[in-house]
Amino acid sequence: MRTFNTITNEDLCWRVRRAQKTIVYAAPSLFANLAESIIAFARGTVDDERRVEVFVDANAEVCRLGYGEMAAIEQLMEAGINLRQVEGLRIGVVIIDDEAWIFSPTPQVIEDEPRRNQPNAIAVERHQALTIFRSLDPTLAEEQNKQASLFPEAIPSREIGNKPLITAKVQAEKIDLEMCPPQQFDLARRIRVYSSHLQFVELRLIGCQLQRHTVSIPKMLLNLTGNQETQERLRASYRLIDEKSKFSSRDIELKLNDLRRDLIIPLGERYGNIILRKNKPRLEEALVALQGELQTFREEVKDKLQTEFDQCKNDLENILLPGVIEHPPKKFASRIFGNKPTYEQAKMFLDHELQQIIPAVDSILNEMKLEWLFKDVTYEMLNDNEFQQIIKKNFPYEKWPKLYEETETLGEKLPG
Repeated sequence: MRTFNTITNEDLCWRVRRAQKTIVYAAPSLFANLAESIIAFARGTVDDERRVEVFVDANAEVCRLGYGEMAAIEQLMEAGINLRQVEGLRIGVVIIDDEAWIFSPTPQVIEDEPRRNQPNAIAVERHQALTIFRSLDPTLAEEQNKQASLFPEAIPSREIGNKPLITAKVQAEKIDLEMCPPQQFDLARRIRVYSSHLQFVELRLIGCQLQRHTVSIPKMLLNLTGNQETQERLRASYRLIDEKSKFSSRDIELKLNDLRRDLIIPLGERYGNIILRKNKPRLEEALVALQGELQTFREEVKDKLQTEFDQCKNDLENILLPGVIEHPPKKFASRIFGNKPTYEQAKMFLDHELQQIIPAVDSILNEMKLEWLFKDVTYEMLNDNEFQQIIKKNFPYEKWPKLYEETETLGEKLPG
């Protein structure tokens, strides 16, 4: 018998169908085809003396990882097979008559089962199988070893699976699976393939167009003057910064545009932008450097901005002061003794009101940000035919896993 073997669900079914007396199966879980094979073996014939022991971790997360199906465990329970619960079991052991294998179960949400040239199991000798028997079910090991008398001492307790698997446990895990069902295993693996190469990326440079900042003029101040020309000039807002002033973040914007052109691939308004993971470190490094440049830009314009804001306030006072004196707003008139305010009173009132609408320089500087965010490809994206076609169009030289179901007819696998 070969030492290194490949064991898949089909291999296990093949071996179980040829068993004569004993089957012990210990693994995170199992699939329906293996459960059916075990049930068929257990039924046997009237004269057969057959023994079956199954150890599993009946847990919803085990099913989500693709180690097996809760329905297969229910099949075994309904058939009267003896099942025992082993929390956290993640290795596999199968004992069939006098042969045994230790194997690595496949979490099918991550990868396909191994092929012939991909060993995942080690066959053990008969005396090693008896040792495993003894650890899983001492009474079974004793029966197998009556004549050999390899273990004459008292029968020990089980090492694992001391608790029988009960129906209530299975039902509770089924409810968990209904609330958060497993993904399709093949699709989940494709997500891994796509996510290993691609990520969505969002880039935003905000708050740097300083000339666009305006202040909203309160309605009570707009209606002060009878001068239609002045009202048209003011409208509802006023520029904080004169258009002729030079506050340019153009260098930062140009460098960001270069990064977008060189490293980022636009997929259109619906999907946004993507980047190859291999280019992600280069992009992140460049963005961190741009953040440093943005901080320098903030420091350079701080004093100039304060000058502009002060000038804006002076300009608005000059425009609005005559109207406040001639037509004082009710809010203002109700707080002075005379019928008309003095120049100083009107100026104090305007100072207070304009302080409420003209922001602090630091608040404007804090709005200047360079932000980026990476996101992985989602399950929904891989179900979107348009997304699939766009990816293929933008990466014509690469082979991507097919994003549609394929049916293969497999011949019966022979044991390795």
